[in-house]
Amino acid sequence: MKYVYALKTVQSDLTSYNGFKWKRRGIVTAPDWNPDQVCGGGLHAFLRGEGNGSLADWSTDALWLVLKIPEGTYVDLDGKIKFPRCTVVFCGDRKSATDKLQALGCNGPIIGAYKVGGDGSTVSGGDGSTVSGGDESTVSGGYGSRVSGGNWSRVSGGDGSTVSGGYGSVLTLSYYDGTRHRLVTRYVGEAGIKANTMYRLNDRHKFEVAR
Repeated sequence: MKYVYALKTVQSDLTSYNGFKWKRRGIVTAPDWNPDQVCGGGLHAFLRGEGNGSLADWSTDALWLVLKIPEGTYVDLDGKIKFPRCTVVFCGDRKSATDKLQALGCNGPIIGAYKVGGDGSTVSGGDGSTVSGGDESTVSGGYGSRVSGGNWSRVSGGDGSTVSGGYGSVLTLSYYDGTRHRLVTRYVGEAGIKANTMYRLNDRHKFEVAR
């Protein structure tokens, strides 16, 4: 049987929605499985660690689980999946769990991941990620990420992110204006934008030093 891996966050006592109790290791089964493509009626997680990061538990004491799920048994719910049964293969902190997912071959924009690339690399992270690349890299992060690149890099972050780049880099941040997402781009070395300095957007959607 083939398997896929997923990421799950739970409270420090291993409980999730409606007080359902997870395990640190072993098989977990949904008591209310419903195969319909609606939220509820099953276990929920982020397939390969990717999805809507606003649905994760970002509490400092939250536990991050890595799950193994039989391929073909899950239902896509746009930003997360649900499934009747899984095996918890890891339980720990955010970094350890996202590192584990990457070691298992999940290398997309993982929610909450810490990712580092060398010179000339292309590195992307999901919501709430910490992502960095060397010189001449293309580096991006989802909402609320911390993204940095070396010299001559292209660095971009989603809403609420902070970005920095070395000499000659291009920095892009996004914001939502109530109708659509818009991009603000600045160039290191121009208009007061300094190298290796973290920037964010202020309330007027202007670049400012992130303190």
